[in-house]
Amino acid sequence: MKMIRFAILFLLLMSLFSCSKDDQDSINIRSTTRDTVRSVDDYQVSSGELRKISSSDAVKFIGDSLTVAGYVADVFESEKVVYLNFEKKFPRNVFTCTIFAGNAEQFGELKLYKGKNVEVTGKVTSYKNKPQMILWSEAQIRIISN
Repeated sequence: MKMIRFAILFLLLMSLFSCSKDDQDSINIRSTTRDTVRSVDDYQVSSGELRKISSSDAVKFIGDSLTVAGYVADVFESEKVVYLNFEKKFPRNVFTCTIFAGNAEQFGELKLYKGKNVEVTGKVTSYKNKPQMILWSEAQIRIISN
């Protein structure tokens, strides 16, 4: 039994080290949070900028740091948190930016983002099975059009 395990391990290691650079570049990466298969090329962006996606695609990129572009349909403010809901009002929104009350002052009047197309940059995470991005500073968001 030990010999079989050793043989399997040896074969796996040999196949791993025998891949050429071209083979390694074409290997697909399976996301651990979704069944989506992405190519290594999907992550490459020229000039060191983060990749830009639409807010409706954010669900495919949980765990990735990138720029998300979309329409802010609603801004909800409470004592503890502010939510910028993208494309549609909660609960039908496709993506949310979360700003905690302690950081909200850095952003100025957050209601001004409602009805605007914006870009937000940061790490896409998941909360209650929906994609979100936590914004810590105003530098992470910019209005791109009305």
